[in-house]
Amino acid sequence: MSAYYGGCYICLAATASPDHNGGCRVRPQTPFAYEGMGPDGKQYSVSIREEIPSLMDPVRFPFDQYFPLLTRGWVFQERRLASRYLHFGPAELVLECNTTQVCECGCSSEITSAQITKASMTQPISAFTLNEFHAVLEQEWNRMVETYSALELTYVSDRLPAFAGAAAETRARRESESVAPGAYLHGLWEKTFANDLLWTTHPMATARARDSNVAPSWSWASVMQPIIYPTVSYDQPLCKYTRTMTQESDNDGNVSPSATTTIVVKLVDQLLRGRFEIAAEQRSHGDKDLGTVYFTSDSDAHCRYLLPSTTLTKAVTETFYLMPVARSTVKDIVRWLVLRPARHYNVSYDVALPLFTRIGILDNTMASEVFGTERTGINTFGFA
Repeated sequence: MSAYYGGCYICLAATASPDHNGGCRVRPQTPFAYEGMGPDGKQYSVSIREEIPSLMDPVRFPFDQYFPLLTRGWVFQERRLASRYLHFGPAELVLECNTTQVCECGCSSEITSAQITKASMTQPISAFTLNEFHAVLEQEWNRMVETYSALELTYVSDRLPAFAGAAAETRARRESESVAPGAYLHGLWEKTFANDLLWTTHPMATARARDSNVAPSWSWASVMQPIIYPTVSYDQPLCKYTRTMTQESDNDGNVSPSATTTIVVKLVDQLLRGRFEIAAEQRSHGDKDLGTVYFTSDSDAHCRYLLPSTTLTKAVTETFYLMPVARSTVKDIVRWLVLRPARHYNVSYDVALPLFTRIGILDNTMASEVFGTERTGINTFGFA
């Protein structure tokens, strides 16, 4: 996919077509002529047309209504990899290339921050200090994940394959700037592992159960919902990827992208253990109890959990583990993952290491503010 679209001279896109039958058709709008008489008694004529939908303004012209092709997951990397992309829109052609984006009507405007353009991905390392460029690359990847994860796929099993070309291009870009990303781990990078772990589901997304056959629990690809990353910069990693422990392969030796891939993670500190309650009724942020810390479930961003265990009617209590991921030295806060011991695991595994899966992410807090927890002494474990 990367070589196919990356090597094409220009890609023609039926951007306004709702399906494969729509074709590359542009329907120019016919101006409406209005004639009247001015105060001075002279006749005048004015030509008026409706505003042409602009794919550079997805807020006013939603893609699902005006540019349905751009709501598809596979199209994300096709658009990104091709050096030139010609959109056949509802009423005009739009050309997008590595440096700019222009339309026939001449009303090209600033690209909104919600969009990723080819030009925004070609900032040279000379424009930044080395530390700044590392941060730019992390933000660039996180923004790509956020944009892609909100798009539609017919088959959930395509969650990672439809993003593979973009990942290959990202690796080439980083290596060309002498910033080796390390191993590609189901949508995360070895060298930015802690930062890439800080995803959470969008608070407005419809709740869906995690699909354990698509990706490991620590990967954003395991949840079929739009993903967001924190806006706060976490500049001090508190964990790192050390190695891949177990993974399944097919008869041809190809690695399966399933949750059976287990990695080994090492912490700067150690896991904390405690208990939490699943509230029977949804509580808003304004209803937080004094001394209670909330975390968000991966499967439902609307569902808030309570730490430590308190007395709530019809609540389910369970042991949980907190994994410190990264710290913001500016804000002096820590981001944590919420884990549970892995269940129903049927692949050979080093039993000397405890095994966990991810279930959510904790609100920003300091370790001293995590009430009702105890230290476990566990600083190296398997993550499935």
